[in-house]
Amino acid sequence: MKMMKKIFISMSLMLAASALTSCANDDASAITPDAQGVAVNITAALPETRTEIGYVDGAYKVAWKEGDNIYVSAYTDAEQAADAWTWGKPNKTNPPRAYAYTGGAFVTPADAIINPGTYNFTAVYTNASQAKYAAGTNSLDNEQVQDCNAPMAHLATNDCLIGSSKVTIPDAQPSFTMKRIYSWMKILVTNGTGTTATIKNVSFTSTENIAGVFNLDFETGKIGAIAFSPSQSVDVAMTNAKALEVGGSQDAYFVFAPHTANGDVTIMVTMTDGKVYKQTKNIGSKTFEAGKAYTAAITLNANTNMPILFAKWSPDCDKDAAISSIVFPEGLSYDTNVAEDAYKCYAGKLGMRATGAAYILHYNQPAATLTFTLQANKASGTGENVFDILGSEDGVSYTMIKAMGNVTKTDTYTIDMTQHSAVRYIKFILTTRADYNYSLYDIELTGAK
Repeated sequence: MKMMKKIFISMSLMLAASALTSCANDDASAITPDAQGVAVNITAALPETRTEIGYVDGAYKVAWKEGDNIYVSAYTDAEQAADAWTWGKPNKTNPPRAYAYTGGAFVTPADAIINPGTYNFTAVYTNASQAKYAAGTNSLDNEQVQDCNAPMAHLATNDCLIGSSKVTIPDAQPSFTMKRIYSWMKILVTNGTGTTATIKNVSFTSTENIAGVFNLDFETGKIGAIAFSPSQSVDVAMTNAKALEVGGSQDAYFVFAPHTANGDVTIMVTMTDGKVYKQTKNIGSKTFEAGKAYTAAITLNANTNMPILFAKWSPDCDKDAAISSIVFPEGLSYDTNVAEDAYKCYAGKLGMRATGAAYILHYNQPAATLTFTLQANKASGTGENVFDILGSEDGVSYTMIKAMGNVTKTDTYTIDMTQHSAVRYIKFILTTRADYNYSLYDIELTGAK
């Protein structure tokens, strides 16, 4: 009978996000291994402090907390490219083994048993997405929630560290050096409005994808290409926020994907009274590195107060919901002159699946900036697709605002509407559908001052 070994994991790191600190590197020391196996030792290196391009980088001390999970996958070289691994694939029937932090240590699960041999082990610390997605991906939510009574607690919820180790069982046990794959941001919001105000939501928009489901590169300890659900924005809902006195401030924290931004980044703050404040800054070419903590700031005042004609919106729907079942906000509708099966609402996105499918946005004063995300999904058919943004003064006669042509990738677009001051209707239209279906979401329209 083949010998089976149980893989044990434990560590002395304590997990909970605390205050912003100066540079520090913390190592987890090994705990005495159980008699049946050797503990998996994890070394966690925290970022260093430095300053550049107006952003202050720092380090947040982190320690393990009750209920945290490390997900461990295992595969041989022969299994690496296959859909069946020793641990981790197929995900629904053979998921990564979950080591839960309980009572000050990571408890070895009962199913962490393996035959002798040489294996590649991968480890992921994450909230829960590793249990939901394939072993080689991780989901970073673009909608994060901050409890202002514990403003940094959600960083651990959205954070992710990965590691890998190749060993021969039972001669050795895997040992991981964990690396943080995401970046952290603190936005300081100061009330300069002249009256008390309460924050409802803070968002940050960059020029690249900063949230979504990412592939994981265990060799480099970094994220790879976006797998699906890309987003160039992260929104932070601020729960239990206190009213800010004049001159008072509130920190908003979030986790985002490392990237190099080229050009404008935007901070937007929405208040409970409906007012919106927006600040756009050209930061040139700025690299946000994994494992680093960044700080930005916005002051709420007349200079940053931005009229919002249509607040950022995505539909609340499950997979393949009928478009007629969607409750649209005031000002947005779909073209009912086109058959309903040309539309679908798919997981928070407005679908367009046939030539002529169109969504129409109506507003009643000059607009400044139109922002939206268009997702392109390869489907059946051949030929060139044509997607257009049209404008109209009366909702009857439309002219071209932006000819987008044959869109074949998902991207977020920003259109300057100041040259179209008479327009009161914007039509997003799939003029010609050839071999792609499209999904529209995160629509936002700001007004001219």
